[in-house]
Amino acid sequence: MRTAKYLFLDLETTGLHPGHDDILECAWIITDGSLREIRRGQMVLHFRRIFPEAVDPFVTEMHTKNGLWAECETSVNDLCDLADVLAGQINSTEWVETRPILAGATVHFDRSFLRHWVPDVERLLHHRHLDVSSLKMALRDVDPNLPKPASSDAHRAMDDIEYSLGEARNIYALLADVVIDQAIEAGALAAAQVTGDFGVILALTER
Repeated sequence: MRTAKYLFLDLETTGLHPGHDDILECAWIITDGSLREIRRGQMVLHFRRIFPEAVDPFVTEMHTKNGLWAECETSVNDLCDLADVLAGQINSTEWVETRPILAGATVHFDRSFLRHWVPDVERLLHHRHLDVSSLKMALRDVDPNLPKPASSDAHRAMDDIEYSLGEARNIYALLADVVIDQAIEAGALAAAQVTGDFGVILALTER
């Protein structure tokens, strides 16, 4: 089996504040350093809206429409189950950096919920992140035409993490093209310097 490097992970929650809001769903995809999938999993947690008014109406509408509320009310999984499964996935995987690097979109948000609700899992993670949102923002400043994978409006954890992984793969492909282009130019320049082709040297050095 390939050695893993990244733990792409997404959480669906009842809100934005880990000290107040709850985890509803978690999905993850483990990849190697080339972003090739090794394994994946997901879990819906039990949550019953005893006080519906305590949940943001936007969140209520969104997760009613996508069916997550109904799944949460019938789920038998709790935070202990999530912690056990995630720890099992992490501990049974060989990692390049000895610990998984958490990856995803605005991934500090997901880590804050892991730190609050399943701290034993959060402590298994590498201190570094691969934040796809930051990479995307920087590269789209340089190239506004960076391709986007087809998005889903379902706001479900697996859909969202698949989208983030797709964007990361697009960014990696773009960076690889840049590296290859630079290597080709460097090789052409070296060859021109050997042969004394000053026209090629001038064209490459003036770019």
